[in-house]
Amino acid sequence: MAGGKASRLLTPEEGKAALAQKPRVTVTLTGEKGGGTETLAFYPPGSGIPEGAVVKVSDRDALLLLPSDKMAEVEKQIAAIRSAAPLPPEKPVATGKGK
Repeated sequence: MAGGKASRLLTPEEGKAALAQKPRVTVTLTGEKGGGTETLAFYPPGSGIPEGAVVKVSDRDALLLLPSDKMAEVEKQIAAIRSAAPLPPEKPVATGKGK
């Protein structure tokens, strides 16, 4: 998702049809060291706006228009994450204390 840039802001009226649908992808970003969280909801391209996908960010009124090619990149990245093999569980760190 890094490098994704909206082509423009949408008016609430422009985004109304998209927001009436279920998001295609929802991603929650969590900042390091208590940096907070933001949820991005990506609505399907063509939801009344043929040139891209509507993106809604939690706790913000602005609606963003993500170009269709950037939305395809986001979906490709998410598919790669979902298909990745899980990491093995971490082994507990020895504390050096004996029983």
